[in-house]
Amino acid sequence: MRSVSSANLQGMRDEIDSYDEIRDNISNLTFMLKDMNTLTLEMHEGSDFAMLISSLKQRLGEEGGSEKPAAKKASKTAAPKKSEAAKPSAQASSASGYLEKVVKKLVRDDYQELEDERFGDLRFDKALEKNNKYLFNTLDEFHRFVVLEESDLSEDRYLELEKEIKQYAKRLGEKNNAYVHVVFVIVTDSVADSIKELIYDTKPAKYAFAEMGSSVIVVYAAAENDIIFPKVITDNGESKYGEKIQDYLNP
Repeated sequence: MRSVSSANLQGMRDEIDSYDEIRDNISNLTFMLKDMNTLTLEMHEGSDFAMLISSLKQRLGEEGGSEKPAAKKASKTAAPKKSEAAKPSAQASSASGYLEKVVKKLVRDDYQELEDERFGDLRFDKALEKNNKYLFNTLDEFHRFVVLEESDLSEDRYLELEKEIKQYAKRLGEKNNAYVHVVFVIVTDSVADSIKELIYDTKPAKYAFAEMGSSVIVVYAAAENDIIFPKVITDNGESKYGEKIQDYLNP
């Protein structure tokens, strides 16, 4: 191309310009797609495709008739009983007492409270961190507990939070250039059985070349004074970190 006249390169230049235009369009497309709120294959596998199954069931229900959705809507708008109306304050008290116990356990184990910790639209109610040394004191290893209170936890909201906490943990690791283990505690009033199954089957996300960084989500149900753990919490070498998490978070 360099050794001949540009007049003789018209067809070839058109093709090269076409490739350049395709490359620019792909770049613009990936820029738009990267921040879309979509679930990855890893997320679907981690939740055993619960979101897809739920969506399919909903679609099949809509196609089969509108009786079930109408009944569900009617139950939501029904007036609460007197005993139900008194629940929120009792549950709020239970959640407050639970968080106080958890924070005391963590502080006794040298965790430090972080102020005004946030990520995107999430502003955590509590955040505590402990920094350990790993591998002959050559690598930093951060252990962080963050708490977010949700008054009404739906399946869609749980999957949305799962995605955001994975991004949060990954960015912490990149920012600190260290292994980061994040335990994300969702405090809510009550947890439906379908969501309990979703939590139980969710696999912890792992990060870093040696898969030493991870994030895990657990949920505390104030109405039942119970915490729902995933079936697999984390494998942090021989440190029995999973047992520690359960000890910190059990009511």
